[in-house]
Amino acid sequence: MECIDESYFNNLNEYQKKAVFTKNKYVLVIASAGTGKTRVLVGRYLYLLKEVNYNQIIALTFTNKAAKEMINRIDIKGSLFVGTFHSICLRLLREYANISPTIIDDDDMKKILEKLEYSENLVTSIKHIQDNYISIDDINDKNHISIKEAYIKYNKELEKNNLMDFNTIILKTIDILKNPSIGDKIRERFKYVLVDEYQDTSTSQENLLIELTKEKTSLFAVGDDDQSIYHWRGANIQNILTFQDRYPNSEIIELQNNYRSTNEILDFAKAVINSNDDRYKKQISGIKNGNKVQIYSVPTNRQEPAIIASQIQEIILKGNYSYKDIGILARSNQTLRFIEQELNINSIPYRLFSGIKFFDRQEIKTIISYFRLILNNNDWLAFEKVISSPRRGIGLKTLEILKKKEYLFENLEGILSKKQQEEMEKLENLLFKWKKDLKIMDLSSFLFRVLEESGLKDFFKEKHQINNLKELSVVLSTFKNLQEFIDTFYFIIDEKENNSNYVSLMTLHMAKGLEFPIVILPAWSEGYLPHPKSVEEGNISEETRLAYVGVTRAKDHLYIYFYNNNPSRFLRKCAPYADIFMYNN
Repeated sequence: MECIDESYFNNLNEYQKKAVFTKNKYVLVIASAGTGKTRVLVGRYLYLLKEVNYNQIIALTFTNKAAKEMINRIDIKGSLFVGTFHSICLRLLREYANISPTIIDDDDMKKILEKLEYSENLVTSIKHIQDNYISIDDINDKNHISIKEAYIKYNKELEKNNLMDFNTIILKTIDILKNPSIGDKIRERFKYVLVDEYQDTSTSQENLLIELTKEKTSLFAVGDDDQSIYHWRGANIQNILTFQDRYPNSEIIELQNNYRSTNEILDFAKAVINSNDDRYKKQISGIKNGNKVQIYSVPTNRQEPAIIASQIQEIILKGNYSYKDIGILARSNQTLRFIEQELNINSIPYRLFSGIKFFDRQEIKTIISYFRLILNNNDWLAFEKVISSPRRGIGLKTLEILKKKEYLFENLEGILSKKQQEEMEKLENLLFKWKKDLKIMDLSSFLFRVLEESGLKDFFKEKHQINNLKELSVVLSTFKNLQEFIDTFYFIIDEKENNSNYVSLMTLHMAKGLEFPIVILPAWSEGYLPHPKSVEEGNISEETRLAYVGVTRAKDHLYIYFYNNNPSRFLRKCAPYADIFMYNN
């Protein structure tokens, strides 16, 4: 048991206290935007520490950033079981089933399917099967290609090479939980499970929670059905809407005080979201008043970026806000690109948050492939990248033959030419040497040794590549060993804080969880928002929630634009809660 500072609880409001102190076994906290969900999760964790040890509590998040924030606020020493679904499941697999797989990403999944002579497009179908927890027997083939057959072979390839994709990590953990000899031990140890962003859980993740919380283990979930915007990524909103159907005698608690937005912005947000029928009805009130939302009608989409740039300049000239206080949030990257051009013309500093993530950059993925091959000389996915960076005289046909071998570096006579065999021997010797170097070098120094001796130093010469590799060395310095880094890096999101003074440009999906004093929402015109594809598929509810997420990022001021005298259907119902301005040609 930990000694807890009681002052933390004194700062909670009545609704937060009700959630933190509840005695119910199954609890769902409805936490609308800005109501302090992280404060409640941390409060609940600290309150439970009065009863149990920290190693008897699991807290599951969707991002590494959220996990870090929880850990920092909890502020106790020890190896807390606080992390993303995938990172916690990996820990359970290792500790209780002695399973330590190599984690693969979407690109690796495509390569495996290609090796099995299936289309890489089947990645989407496989993810759908996994997210929705569909058994192999229930897979129905609607295409000429047998999805069932491909999925079975894909899983065999993973098992053969000790590989797991992100969804397989979840599914394998469910499997060990269903095994009484393992599952009972896990449930006996962990008395409480806490879940952040519950509305984003998939069907497979919900099945994981069901297995984790059987018998005596309690579940405390925090989420907001109005912010469920990741159906395309596997999220199932029915998990939060039907919570009480699966967890008998459960309690639902609503947080009702919004600490982020003005009441005027909240009134507008309510008008947006209230058109959705299948949702929890909420009673949200703000703690501050401000100005009405401002809606601008501009003649055409080509004129919109210039008008937005002009408005930003006016805001800055008044002196109350800086560039960093402004967020421009759009439904599509295309809209952001047009605005980006205008900001450039007007010398307005900005950052576009839609580029490649740090660990997806070519130079980073390449060195990680080297690391993977050092740890596992038979990792053919890593080998494929290593053998071509830099090139070692092995062509595609020969590579295909090597990939099908049981051991990559053995019995190469008759497959490779003498020169190719020499190259393979050089690489094998380097791998052996680097494995010994690992035992005596820190990871940052080891990185630069591999870059030097592999030839990658001359391969990645661009300034941005060199800077990224230097940044990787900083990341590596925080890990005890290379295996720990390989196990973890997939779950590290590019969350680098940048306090520079720039306007932030990002999609509505990327903006979830963020806030800005001033939010600008461009292209709220019918045909752009809701997205035409969603209209065609009849998925207006999620588009409504996406609009709501955009509105609730604003703290003080909200500016919305539409053009061609064609406002989005989301604006038509909100007119009483806004001031409307017309720009003429």
